[in-house]
Amino acid sequence: MVWYIRLMTRRFTFVLAIAATLLLAGTAAAQPRRTAQGDPDLTELAAYRLTTATLQKVIVVADTLGQALQNDPKYRNFMAAQKELKALQAKDEPTPAEAQRMEALEQQLEQMSDAIDGGGDAQTLADMERKITAMPHMPDALAKASVSPREYAKFNLTLIQAGFVAGMKKAGQLRQLPPGVSMENVQFVIDHEKELAELGARMNGR
Repeated sequence: MVWYIRLMTRRFTFVLAIAATLLLAGTAAAQPRRTAQGDPDLTELAAYRLTTATLQKVIVVADTLGQALQNDPKYRNFMAAQKELKALQAKDEPTPAEAQRMEALEQQLEQMSDAIDGGGDAQTLADMERKITAMPHMPDALAKASVSPREYAKFNLTLIQAGFVAGMKKAGQLRQLPPGVSMENVQFVIDHEKELAELGARMNGR
């Protein structure tokens, strides 16, 4: 479940292939401030169910988008910076110069991520649809997988939410199912842990 937690933090450590998911993660963090009562978006999300068919489509999106970005000269510098940052972070005892370089790379990657998703959190599913559609190469990736921007948004939001709860359940820390969370979705995450880990690796550029 590590990638779900990483998805919610330090967004600049990820390749552009998951920039759309990053903006979804920011919105997911804001969800507890909203209530399902009278909120059509949260009602729609509460009724949403993760399926293997949609998971396979999201995998196609990740692969197609990642390949498109790798072939796009505009983003090669970003991916090179991310690769350099990962190598520096893997060192047990970085030198002061390396620590300074890591900080510079983190700032560079964060700025590019902000530029990609337009900054700020999407407050509604309609906002997320618009942001996802505006992502570089994303419309083509979604079309190839035959998945709509709204479906992609709902799948990722639900996956993040269910992933956290699944992690708690596996650790024996789940005392009560949070409002709006489906145990069916939680069990889906547990049952498909291997496939989801592979999806996380694809999204993280490995």
